[in-house]
Amino acid sequence: METPFQRFMKSQIHKIDIDKWNEGKKTKHDPGSEYINEWIMNNADFFKKHWDVSKCKTCNNWETCGFKLLTKCKNYDRMAELVDALG
Repeated sequence: METPFQRFMKSQIHKIDIDKWNEGKKTKHDPGSEYINEWIMNNADFFKKHWDVSKCKTCNNWETCGFKLLTKCKNYDRMAELVDALG
């Protein structure tokens, strides 16, 4: 089972990959690692802030759509360990 930090990082990397792919489609070339560096500088703080309040952070489905940082989700499935922790 992944740690909360690993879930966050995997979701952020997924979001970077999606944004990089979209940029490549728009410009018709691979934006390369420079794009990743720029994304981190311009978006990492925003992503972390919104991850912390998203449903994705505590959802069993985080690998599928965690990059969306949803605060409302019809597919939200609370992680079992959180339910157990609450007793």
